[in-house]
Amino acid sequence: MPFEVTTSAIGIKDTNKALENMADERGKKWKRDAFMKSGFESFQHAVRKSRANAPVGETGLTKRSITSTRGYYNKRIRTTSSGKITKRTRNEYSISTTLKNSFNAKAPKNRKGQAVRYPFMNEVGVPAQTYTRISKNGMLHSVTRKASRNPLLFQHRALGTTANKVVSTWNRKFSFYLDLYAKSTYATLRGAHSAFIRTGGVGSKWK
Repeated sequence: MPFEVTTSAIGIKDTNKALENMADERGKKWKRDAFMKSGFESFQHAVRKSRANAPVGETGLTKRSITSTRGYYNKRIRTTSSGKITKRTRNEYSISTTLKNSFNAKAPKNRKGQAVRYPFMNEVGVPAQTYTRISKNGMLHSVTRKASRNPLLFQHRALGTTANKVVSTWNRKFSFYLDLYAKSTYATLRGAHSAFIRTGGVGSKWK
């Protein structure tokens, strides 16, 4: 399930003001990295809840395979002459659940030999159909589903119950990473954050 955000939508007035001072190349890259890093870290609340909500199967492959994308950062933000973001704009940052690459090797295959990404089929419901699955002994066999399966919505519920926690964590981390920009002379967020951890926040560039 996707999580999408802009600083305006999340309501961080002080942060938006700070972003106005990040117009040079260093600032633009730092802003992107702050979105990517804080977004990925905060979204792990939803990932863990999705795993906990995942339907229990014979192998637990779904539960073990749910993870998240790194996220997508979009710099094309449309604003009005007064600076208000328009309804037509795309979100600055979005992230969603996905499946680890290891899922494809163990998942049932369709007739073309492609892995069936059934966790997302379960999310939206499964129609009546004939499909291939792996039995406990590892052999493939066909199963005919005569009735459709209702949507399980385990990922949708996970995001719904963790949304406030995701937003508050994103808010806190994003603000912190922008504070590093104002306090350091490092060229990148990665370098600044590493130095902050290594020195406990007391290094010469943090005074």
